[in-house]
Amino acid sequence: MNPKKPKFITIHLLRLKLTDEPSCPFCGANEDTNIHYIFHCPHFMNVRNFPKKRFPSTTMQNQQNRIAISCLVDFISRSNRFGDPMMQN
Repeated sequence: MNPKKPKFITIHLLRLKLTDEPSCPFCGANEDTNIHYIFHCPHFMNVRNFPKKRFPSTTMQNQQNRIAISCLVDFISRSNRFGDPMMQN
């Protein structure tokens, strides 16, 4: 696996004891978590196209959640963090 294109969030690999290094391979932050990847990693800032307040929550209406989830899916796709899904094994 190319360290610049990890297929998993590093903190999950740490929990599975598949790595001993929890830091973000893109920016060097202490922990590469889902929250870090989605909201904070500066490496993906240019493809992050949604305000944090639009992220799904239990207080949002269904239409708002659909829009927020659509933005999140678009971000994951545009970030290419996990590679091209059409090229997966």
